[in-house]
Amino acid sequence: MEPCKILIIDDSDELRRVLRMAFAAMRTEYQMLEAGSLAAGRTLLESETPDLLLLDAELPDGSGFDFCREVRLYSDIPILLSSGLAEKARIAEGYGAGCSDYLVKPYLLDTLLERIEALRRYQPGSR
Repeated sequence: MEPCKILIIDDSDELRRVLRMAFAAMRTEYQMLEAGSLAAGRTLLESETPDLLLLDAELPDGSGFDFCREVRLYSDIPILLSSGLAEKARIAEGYGAGCSDYLVKPYLLDTLLERIEALRRYQPGSR
């Protein structure tokens, strides 16, 4: 089975490093693409076809909520929006922007993997 290609757009070098190591340990399950900004993420989306987008809600060069709306104009890729903000209104804003799921930081790796697998189950050709 093809590995799940995940594009992670998050400005935290540490988070991306931890996820890179975790995904590398699961050699066949996940392939990680990464960007530290929306601009870099946009460029990767133009050249790659990820299976899932893990998107930080707040990045130095813009809003993950706005980027989510932008992506929804041309793609139905599952978007897992992550944020340190757990307020009900922020979560509702994420779903209103078109995210498939919302994950509050900090999160456990197991929780992230469970959410990824849940989103993959409902994608065409994922079985």
